[in-house]
Amino acid sequence: MSKVNPGLVDVHSHIIPPDLPIDPTKGKISHWPCMSCCGDNRIITINGEKYREFDDRNWSFERRVEFLDKAEIGLQILSPLPELLSYWLPVAGTQKLAMHVNDHIAKMMDGGKGRLGGFGMVPLQDVDVAIRELTRISAMGFQGVEIGSNIDGVSPADRRFDEFYAAANEMDMAVFVHGIKPAGPERYLGVKVMPAVIGIPGDTAAAISSFVTMDIRSRFPDLRICFSHGGGGFASVLGRFQHVWNLMAPMKESCASPVETARSFFYDILTFDPLSLEYIIDSFGIDQIVVGTDFPAGGMGLMDPQKFLQSLEIGAEAYNKIKRENGLRFLGMNG
Repeated sequence: MSKVNPGLVDVHSHIIPPDLPIDPTKGKISHWPCMSCCGDNRIITINGEKYREFDDRNWSFERRVEFLDKAEIGLQILSPLPELLSYWLPVAGTQKLAMHVNDHIAKMMDGGKGRLGGFGMVPLQDVDVAIRELTRISAMGFQGVEIGSNIDGVSPADRRFDEFYAAANEMDMAVFVHGIKPAGPERYLGVKVMPAVIGIPGDTAAAISSFVTMDIRSRFPDLRICFSHGGGGFASVLGRFQHVWNLMAPMKESCASPVETARSFFYDILTFDPLSLEYIIDSFGIDQIVVGTDFPAGGMGLMDPQKFLQSLEIGAEAYNKIKRENGLRFLGMNG
């Protein structure tokens, strides 16, 4: 993919394949995602409960290209539905799912004729196996890998994952961190979706803060990392974080400036609120903001990213950076 079609560069969208592998243990893995047909749609069931219903925008490259044309998107990066990351399954099961999902993304990329790229998934609960799958998708032309804001409860900034980041850095693979499964879902009262609405932004903020305090930049200064949904709630606590760092010698000795480190990461525009996004731009810097649509997200994604960007109080130069230039830089691609 040496040349990129003119238009927006969307680094955050999702897919599911039209089918999933059958549980190799014949039903002994309680959280194995099961797929069934519902007319032209598909339903994923987990633990015997319906998780969500999906239409063919999730697996059809023809439907994707239709959306790209309508939304004036030149390149869209496909990544797995976060629930499919499956760090909570046995490693062999996650590996089987990862290879199946990644192979489908590769087919969509081939059918997309240069309009579709890919972030694959890996069984990160086992770093050695994850690196093997990362190597495979790198050879298949993927631009990077999607990981969760926690790895079955473990921070992705934990030093146990250093070898994985070293491999991604060596392969020039971008890392896209997506919020997933926040702790304490029982604390989010109301409808079942509330852990996703409120909990995931908090979990994403916790992941970013840990990348800062674990001083990942000292070990991997060139590793390109992006966080979903504007970094969750991190921007709102960055000033407090920096204030404590300024005052506490032990924190200063353990990591670099939180503001400086935060401004080395990328963040997508998926706040759904212009004022919030403008605050994030001020917090992290215009050069670090990229387009994400979360498409198709059951129609709840950012279906008209051009309109959203044009609603911002920013100039033409900043608009063009967010629209295209920053995304290409995050992906390690030339325009």
